[in-house]
Amino acid sequence: MARKILILADDDETLRQAAAALASPGVEVATERSAEAALGRLLGGEADLAVIDTGHARGLHVANELQRRWGAFPVVLLVPRERQDHLSEAENIVGRPIRADELRRAAERALGTELRDLVAVTPGPAFAPDAPAQGLLRERPVHVVLGELARRRSSGRLDLEGGNWRGRIHFADGMVIAGTANDARILAGYAEVAAGTLDRSRLEAAVAHVRTARVPLTEALRATGAMDEAALAAALARQAAAAVEQACALPDGTWSFASGAPPPPPPHARLHPLALASAGVRRAYPAPTIRAWLDRHRHERLAAHPELRATLAAAGIATTLPDRLDAPAGELLGRLSEPDLALLFTLAGFALLRFAPVQQGRGHGAAAPAVSPPETAPARTLAPLTSAEREGIVAEERRAASANHYEVLGIPQDADAEAIKQAFFAAARRWHTDAWAGRDLGELAPVVERIFARVSEAHAVLSNPAERAEYDVFLERKAAGLPTDVLAVLKAEELFHKAVKLFRSQRYAEAEALFRQAVDLNPAEAEFWAYLGASSYHARGSAAVMEAREAFARARSLIPWSLVTEYLEAQLEIGEGALDAAEQRLRKILLDKPDHREAAQQLRNLRERKEKESATGRGFFGTLWKRK
Repeated sequence: MARKILILADDDETLRQAAAALASPGVEVATERSAEAALGRLLGGEADLAVIDTGHARGLHVANELQRRWGAFPVVLLVPRERQDHLSEAENIVGRPIRADELRRAAERALGTELRDLVAVTPGPAFAPDAPAQGLLRERPVHVVLGELARRRSSGRLDLEGGNWRGRIHFADGMVIAGTANDARILAGYAEVAAGTLDRSRLEAAVAHVRTARVPLTEALRATGAMDEAALAAALARQAAAAVEQACALPDGTWSFASGAPPPPPPHARLHPLALASAGVRRAYPAPTIRAWLDRHRHERLAAHPELRATLAAAGIATTLPDRLDAPAGELLGRLSEPDLALLFTLAGFALLRFAPVQQGRGHGAAAPAVSPPETAPARTLAPLTSAEREGIVAEERRAASANHYEVLGIPQDADAEAIKQAFFAAARRWHTDAWAGRDLGELAPVVERIFARVSEAHAVLSNPAERAEYDVFLERKAAGLPTDVLAVLKAEELFHKAVKLFRSQRYAEAEALFRQAVDLNPAEAEFWAYLGASSYHARGSAAVMEAREAFARARSLIPWSLVTEYLEAQLEIGEGALDAAEQRLRKILLDKPDHREAAQQLRNLRERKEKESATGRGFFGTLWKRK
């Protein structure tokens, strides 16, 4: 879980220095100028550590209130260095101006844990030729390891471990060909059931085949016909991409690479590590963390590797980022969107970008002096936006917020890769902040940044075949009113299977409660509704007949004919004395599935009951007559 640090100060330089010093993977840094707002967030549990500048008018008041209300709350105080001499270092006092290493040590003492540094541009020691390599993820994050393997065109197996997570990624000639992890949500078959593209019964048949034939699940999916070759290949590609994405989020752990290790059985994917790593970094590293890392190098320039553009093209990443790097890093901070920042960070980890000192002087690429005399470099006047431009920006943000990815780029859902790329370039030319150079955006500057970030997000998803396929399924399920939250669908499945066990043990009230939770999470499964109706009736008898009938009707609205629904409703009809209706329903089941043993046994029992009642005159009306 990420550690959260809140910094309270009232001047930009202190906030910038402190945030840059504390930025690390697994750390979220927030800043506040208002003492009241900071105290509210701290008391509300929004931070694990407070860094408070005593130069703030109410900084000491916030520190005192924290100790008074919470006791030993972790706090680091920033004080002027001339007032620090008589204070002990153990008291978590740090001098101002800030020294990054000093502040980090104080924060580590207060938190009782280490803040690891960002090492995206430090590839680390080279791998030994043709030998297993291993290391710590705090020294070499996953995206840096992927970059090294891609550069060396490695073939073999990368094993990753962090906490309870285990993953394995296979490489061939520097490309990712397969990947998996101990997370059922991403496994081929399970992920497709959650997305609604594979029937659960087909997956269960494949899992049963795994147990009996002792073969891998991928082979069972193929052997049982749950997936054809093309569908299985696409599912395994999505699984590999998801495994890499999850790995990029590991804050700590170990990695090891076995060169030449045999690959898993085909089908194999062929995915570029840069494309996978950039998606993983975008989700794993908060933009403020990357901005703080870039801020550390604000007076340096980014130098591009000669193969940068070729590698981006090979990875299928369409971006204008390489054209916008001819400036000190400090200037890039305010010009790059969050997707651009994530891509820049990934490229640095792949050693396709590096920091270099700014070269002063004339000529192409030379940086201007940090400060120019007013008389020689008068401030440039920015042209104000017209009313129509302002209205257009606001309207576009409103439209993009509710539009899907295709609508954001203005393309049809069957657009090919070239159309997607051209639509992105057109949108980037219009909405990137560079397109508004010389214009005074004022308070609309962050709005333009959000629009471009939305455009970049749409392009990132639609230009990745695996992500686009998942997104198309999402749109289809959304249009059909089906649940789109994968975690909710998986949780519903888990609750359903527990409830079925309780139902078969005749613990009907407990089963009903779990079936009700399952349909709340995923109301699109007919079987869930059928079992809910049956468990309601068995738990509460005739008082729940109408409710049970409604649940069965809901099941039929989803699947008009289902053996499960018919059989369970037949039980209700038998219990309510509607023997003829139950008999007709059981006959219908056996016509469709002659080997349905439960239905056949129930039909025999029903016939015997009817014959006995007929022979003794104890039919329904006879029973009523004799009671009189």
